[in-house]
Amino acid sequence: MEEEGSLWDRFGTLIFGIAAFVRIVGLLAALLAAAYLLFGIFSGQLAHVGTLPKADQERIGGVIGAASNALLLGVMFGSIGSIVLLWGEETLGYILVAVAAAIGIGLPFALVSMNADMTGNVSRHALGAFVAASYAPGLFGGALVIYDVIKRLMNVTRDRPVEQHEMTFGASAEYAPKPVRTSIFGKCWEGPYCRESIRPHCPIFQARQACWRVKRGCFCEEDIVTQASAKVQGIVLDMAPDPKFNFANPAAPSIGEITGSEYVRSRRVELTMAEKKERCRNCVIYNEHEREKYRFLLPVTILGGAALCLVFSGLIRGGIDGLFGVVEHGATLVSLQSGGFKLGRPPAFVEWAMVGAVALMFVSKMLQLLEWVCFKAKI
Repeated sequence: MEEEGSLWDRFGTLIFGIAAFVRIVGLLAALLAAAYLLFGIFSGQLAHVGTLPKADQERIGGVIGAASNALLLGVMFGSIGSIVLLWGEETLGYILVAVAAAIGIGLPFALVSMNADMTGNVSRHALGAFVAASYAPGLFGGALVIYDVIKRLMNVTRDRPVEQHEMTFGASAEYAPKPVRTSIFGKCWEGPYCRESIRPHCPIFQARQACWRVKRGCFCEEDIVTQASAKVQGIVLDMAPDPKFNFANPAAPSIGEITGSEYVRSRRVELTMAEKKERCRNCVIYNEHEREKYRFLLPVTILGGAALCLVFSGLIRGGIDGLFGVVEHGATLVSLQSGGFKLGRPPAFVEWAMVGAVALMFVSKMLQLLEWVCFKAKI
């Protein structure tokens, strides 16, 4: 059986070649059809088709219909070819939506603003061809935008194991899950990196405060491990790092100074709160805590964001209507035609679709914020 890689190697070039040909032919046909329709509108000839003999009206109507179909099919196949050739580009969907808006909204607005003669059924039919042609890139682009947003949502909702090799403290710690805990997120001694044999003797456990609360723990300060292991026989602990990382403790005797017969210990160095927090951010225990926090807040963020958008859906719909009103008002100010420019209001189902799109993007941004808080800022 052929492997997928070999099949793609064999037919991939052919597929891309066909897509490139389809895109070129489609866009060329669309440009020629658009040029023909625009010439008919700006020349004013389409506005007077109704005064011509019936045979000429039917002939010109047929030509306009063919040009409209060529514009629609050209834009559609041009969009399909572009999707195949540029698949994977994150901005492709947004570009197609922008193209659809330019064809279906921008161009009609420009024609009205430039006082093009739009009287007569044929002229309006030619103008409607551009609106109809915008549906293809609009639908394809909208689908790609939704796909892009969903992909981003999936990226931020996937489980993120702690990368121990990237940690300064606890990089070689053994992972041993503990199912029993007394809190939602779990204290450091309830996590998968606490040693059962020394936990009863650990001062952090005895104080019942998580190590990230007191900003000191077994992976970053040697005296905690020393104090706990002194009460445990026959165990070798590989926990606190090299003494050079233990800035909050006296330096090891081996790096002290010998003066006569007296040993002079190095001065104790105290860390600032910011330095202690940075130490926690580079510890495997605290990063596991942040991962658990992220998993807990993930469904809360998704459901809460969706519920928030639903509660304020009326306000969002009002904002959509207001946006259409602002565009309509601005178009009226620059229009050279009596009565101004009437954009109208979208149907209710379109408004609700827009509300859904806004909710999807809002939840996506909230999840990105949650990801930043837990894995970047590590608050």
